[in-house]
Amino acid sequence: MKKILLFIAVFLFSTSLFAQEEASEVRELQTIFNSLEYNTIAFDDLKRKWIINDPALVRDVYSRFIVNDVLRLDGQKVSSDVVKERSELVFDGEVYLDLRQRYFDDQIEHFAFLPASEVGKENPVYLFDPIDDGFYLRNIVGAKLYQKLKSQEYYFSNITKEEYDVKPGYYFDIDLNLFDPKVTFWTTTSEYRNKYLLSFFGQWGNDKFFLPGWFAPEMYTGLNLTFYDYLTSDPRKYTYSVSVGTGLTTGHTFTSDLPPGRIDKSADNLYAKLSGDIGKFIFDDFEDLYLDIEVCMTYSDYRVADINPVRKYEFYAIRDFFTISATKRNLFNLYDLGMFEAGLGIATHSVHHFEVDPAQTKLTQLDNKDYMDRFNHFVVASAGINRTGGLIQHNLTTMLGYDVTNGIGYVGANLEVMLSDTFGMMMKFYSGFGVDTSTPWRADTYMVFSPVLRINY
Repeated sequence: MKKILLFIAVFLFSTSLFAQEEASEVRELQTIFNSLEYNTIAFDDLKRKWIINDPALVRDVYSRFIVNDVLRLDGQKVSSDVVKERSELVFDGEVYLDLRQRYFDDQIEHFAFLPASEVGKENPVYLFDPIDDGFYLRNIVGAKLYQKLKSQEYYFSNITKEEYDVKPGYYFDIDLNLFDPKVTFWTTTSEYRNKYLLSFFGQWGNDKFFLPGWFAPEMYTGLNLTFYDYLTSDPRKYTYSVSVGTGLTTGHTFTSDLPPGRIDKSADNLYAKLSGDIGKFIFDDFEDLYLDIEVCMTYSDYRVADINPVRKYEFYAIRDFFTISATKRNLFNLYDLGMFEAGLGIATHSVHHFEVDPAQTKLTQLDNKDYMDRFNHFVVASAGINRTGGLIQHNLTTMLGYDVTNGIGYVGANLEVMLSDTFGMMMKFYSGFGVDTSTPWRADTYMVFSPVLRINY
């Protein structure tokens, strides 16, 4: 019995020595390996960096890590329970791939699974331990997938710091469509963080209170300033946005067969919009709750000479309006369809009924109402699906509105489909119900299409 115990003790002691010696050899080999590579830590801020948020590609890479059982936390193997728990973020599309290229060639020297909530932070907390060896990463994901990650032939966000000797880099993002055109300008001399983007914007009609652009005689246009904590491939993921402008007369885009009573512009106005991710400012670790406030106020009435009519006629004018709505984006993942979102809001606008007579100098009010009695109040609900990344991107928003003042309502849908976020098509469909002839512009169903071209350089 003593011999057996002595044998076990000697065996355990020798095993311990062997394990310590093996660990020492591993550390020594690691030191030798690191010394073979030229240390470029001084250039870390200039190395090419990018983030992949394509859900399909993230899942493909993640599955390779699971199959090869190489997920680690603090250097230790991860239990199946932890893997299941953290995989929920991958299923919900809330995990990106964070990569950095070596300074002197195109190999990947840093790879990590990055939670969406950690994007933009100086010291992000990764989902699992990062991989700091490109050759090891290639063994995990395979040569073909590794080459795909290196070549960047997919939807990604470039977050490389740019250095300029003489002047900063100037960037333009031109979004051409008939409904909401926009030309964005910004400069960059650092990483794509804390960026102010200046835009010239246009807005045709207003969906919140069922003013179809088809019938609207003006387009709201002006300047927009948007602040991003971090530039990503999703232009809607901003921190806050401020727009200021006015309505420009565009005329009527078609001849209406509806009863007389078209909408015309009767005054000069000021337009403003404030939008922001209010969840960031009110709640801890709560994002994508966007609050939108719009307001338009007239300040100078038109005279008959400003309209220059050739005959006497009547028209309606929607002059002052106010809207406020809240939308929670990324509520849950519908996988290939995208992320689900929903919103609720209220809107109000004033309606004036005028007669214009070439023989008069001023417009004639045909309704004897007090200012506040001219307002119609809407309740609006929306739901939609938004998908970024991949070859095809789309954004579908459905709306249901009800005018509690007059007992009328409408249903509508906005759909935008883009190919590589460059070419696409936008469609709007709206239809009113319970509408009487006093608002003929709402007594019809309309559908309009617009091609979309986005140029980013």
